[in-house]
Amino acid sequence: MTVQRDYLMIQIEQLGKVLGKILADLFGLKSNNDFEKYDTVKEQLFSELGIKIDELINRNNVDFLSIVSEKLINNTLLYEKFSDVLFETGSFYNVNTDKRKTYYSKSLLLLREIVSKTQTFSAELHTKILNLEKKLETLT
Repeated sequence: MTVQRDYLMIQIEQLGKVLGKILADLFGLKSNNDFEKYDTVKEQLFSELGIKIDELINRNNVDFLSIVSEKLINNTLLYEKFSDVLFETGSFYNVNTDKRKTYYSKSLLLLREIVSKTQTFSAELHTKILNLEKKLETLT
């Protein structure tokens, strides 16, 4: 049992590092306003997770959560990082508000999933949810 648990912990740590790298690269591109390189980098980064992000976000919510659960080992800490990645990705779509809205909606879905799974209150998580809801309202 401990070998299996150790293996899962190693997987969670590795996924956390990959998501951290994706976020760092996205922040770097965003701060440099380098939108031209964004799509290429995005595909390279998400391929590390084995996720085709543009296909994933267009799935219905049930399929989306099922795939995310499988790829992120049903770990709510990884869900929050992935939600941040989706939010940052959505923010790149300044002109395409439909695409931005889709990314923001999936980011919000993950945050709400965290709340439902953990059933603990987090002020930071609550603030993220409220901010995303406001952003989505302005896009409608």
